[in-house]
Amino acid sequence: MSLEVDIEKKFKGFNLQARFSAGNETLGLLGASGCGKSLTMRSIAGIERPDSGKIVVNGTVFFDRAPGKKARVDLSPQQRKTALLFQNYMLFPNLTVAQNVAAGIAKDVSPADRDAMVQAELKRFGLSGFEKRYPVQLSGGQQQRVALARMLAARPGILMLDEPFSALDAHLKSVLEQNLVSLFDAFRGTILYVSHDIDEALRFCDRIAVVESGHIMEMGTGDDLVNRPQSQAGIKLSGCKNATPAQRRGPHTVWLPKWGVQVETAA
Repeated sequence: MSLEVDIEKKFKGFNLQARFSAGNETLGLLGASGCGKSLTMRSIAGIERPDSGKIVVNGTVFFDRAPGKKARVDLSPQQRKTALLFQNYMLFPNLTVAQNVAAGIAKDVSPADRDAMVQAELKRFGLSGFEKRYPVQLSGGQQQRVALARMLAARPGILMLDEPFSALDAHLKSVLEQNLVSLFDAFRGTILYVSHDIDEALRFCDRIAVVESGHIMEMGTGDDLVNRPQSQAGIKLSGCKNATPAQRRGPHTVWLPKWGVQVETAA
């Protein structure tokens, strides 16, 4: 399983330039609201169309367009078979739990196999017995589990989660995080996880990409980000409060003009 992204999309006052790759891992896109994280995922899913670039998932070209040219490849969202979990879960209110879970399963799957897949995912997420209920009859946590079950039942090539806890209070958030652990344990492939919360990203992600103003500033493990940030954006997200301008004076020496001190560095 793999993901290759190299795309550009321009708006008035904003330019997205996303270039990265991922394998069988959970890759976090970490940054402030409006930095381009969700736009990147929507482009992979086919909801947004980049101006140029290329998107390849598991060897299948989703999108390929040279600058100023017509797209050579531009698969529809249905053809891409991605699973994108939005903040509000996007359940169909007129469908039962079982029907919601079955909604993403391919049409050529037999009724017996479809029912078996639905029941397997309901059991995985502790929803057995809820088959005939409607979303309005469920708690927020149950709705989230239905959405996660639907994602896995669709057998997607890639999972993408767009700040799934942003609208929840701290107590409910901690309870529902276990649902994601079950999801990640069950899926073998690339998972993209959008967040603006570094603690959340550190718990769930194998690697983290720091995004600022439409650009990926650095990418590495959580330990890299916390202990060895490579960008000013990374320093801010790591929680460091005392960043100050520095002037290089030598291989291991910097001068901090605002503080009036010279310091020696290990690296």
